[in-house]
Order: sequence, then structure tokens, then C-alpha cells
Amino acid sequence: MFNLAVLRMISFNLDYIWCSTGEEEAHPIEHYGLLPYVSYILYVPLYIAGPTTTFNTFLDSTHRGAGGARDKAVQEGGSKRVIPEAASFTTLVKYGCRAAMNLLVLEIFCHVFYANAILQTRDYQHTASPISASGANKAYFSYWNLNFLWLKFLVIWRFFRFWSLCDGVDCPENMNRCMSNNYSLGGFWRSWHRSFNRWLVRYIYIPLGGSRGLSLPRRIFNILIVFTFVALWHDQSFQLLSWGWLLALFFIPELIGTKVSSTKVRMLSGEVVLQPHQQQQTPARCGGMLAAIGIRI
Repeated sequence: MFNLAVLRMISFNLDYIWCSTGEEEAHPIEHYGLLPYVSYILYVPLYIAGPTTTFNTFLDSTHRGAGGARDKAVQEGGSKRVIPEAASFTTLVKYGCRAAMNLLVLEIFCHVFYANAILQTRDYQHTASPISASGANKAYFSYWNLNFLWLKFLVIWRFFRFWSLCDGVDCPENMNRCMSNNYSLGGFWRSWHRSFNRWLVRYIYIPLGGSRGLSLPRRIFNILIVFTFVALWHDQSFQLLSWGWLLALFFIPELIGTKVSSTKVRMLSGEVVLQPHQQQQTPARCGGMLAAIGIRI
């Protein structure tokens, strides 16, 4: 709980600084007072486990009823932030039913699939499975244990988000994508603890420079700083630091592949700079290519 409180403290202070210096047009400066600060830090539905929300978003929800003045797009961090309206009764009922179904699926999973229990007791070393090798056996049960963790956190976070929605406070949805439906490390990280990822992007990654217009080494350095913070935020141990640095290391091939593929896409879509004489020759060449396959223009 203290770890989440630290995130809220940082969010309040940075939102207040950016508002007072005019970098953002979020709320009047008088809204950044002691009472809203304490209410934000100790807000009961999100106090234990989150999801994490910024102070500006919290103010959006608490001041939404004042003539609807907050239901509009505001300038924040160089981009437009759209403030959502309060959830309707129908939306709350549907979301509550979804949360109940998630809990039912978790109960069924725990009663018919023992991957988590087998991995915790290390019985996978003596358990018959489709994979005979011990290393592959461990990977097999680790994968299903990760699915179990995904489902467990999904139930927890959706319950607390449903509670906050009933109180009129909106917050980002964690686990908005199935754990097994990810084809990249970045996509997995963005969808797992989505609210925390958005917090990291807003308060650490973008102030470091983000990714636009930066060289590949600088982007890798920014990601390394972010995951160092993530590791230390969880706990001060070398094991977690190693985990965070390994994640940053695993991002390098993905960043290189993304950069190469984006360059090829730009070339295929025609986003290349041509010299004047090349621009004059291009229509004629394209016409000749079409005529070769029987199409005349």
C-alpha cells in the first residue's frame, strides 16, 4: 500500500508543479490543496491495490458534477486529454457482471488446473506432462502459472475499479488484453499493469525525453532508467534489479526490429524524399509499369 501511496505523492507534486508553471491546463491552482491531496492519497476504493490514477484524473472525477465543466478535452503534457463522463447505471451493471464472471473463471481454473500449486511445490519434477525434459517441463508450468497470476490480478483490479466507478471516480483499466494475446514485450507490459505503465510514461519516460526524435541508444537508456525505478519500487533487492535490467535488455531487439520495420513501411508507402528530376520521372515510370500489365492511364 505504501508503494502505491508513493506513486500518488509523486503524481500530486508533479501535477501541481506543471499546473503552477503553466506547462499544463488541467485545473485551477486552488484545487491543488491539502484536502484534495489527502483525499487522493487515502481514497479507499483504490488505496489497497489500485489501479493507479493521476491526481488530475482524480480531480476530473471529483469536480465532474460542477456544471459538467470538466467534461471536455484539456491540454496536458503537450497533448489533448479527454475527460470521460461518469459511468451510467447500465455500464456499471455490465461491468459488475463481467467482474463476477472473471471471479467464476478464476475459481474454475483453480479447481481443475493445478499449475500454480505444482509450480509452488516443485512437483513438476515428478509430474507426467506432454513435455519430458525437466527444463521444458518447468517452462510449461511457468507459462500456466503466469496465466493464473494474470487472472488473479484481473479479478483484484476489476473489483476495486468497479468500486471506484460506483463512487463516480474513473481510473485506467488494468489487464485490458489477455496475457496469451501478446506478440511483443512492449504490448505485454502496456497491457499487464496498464495504469502503472501510463504513470511511468507520464512522470518518468516523457520527462526523460520519451522516444520521438531520439537515437536508439538514448531510448534504451530511458527504458533502463524506467525499469530500474520499477524494480526499486517493488522492493530494494538485487534480484529485482536484475529482473528490471533484463527486461530492459530484452527490449533492445524489439526496438531494433521496430526501427527497421518502420523504415521499410515508410519506403513502401512512398514516404521518401525525391529529388526534383526524380519526381518528374516517377509518373512516367509508374505509367510504364501499369501498361506492362495491361492497365493504361
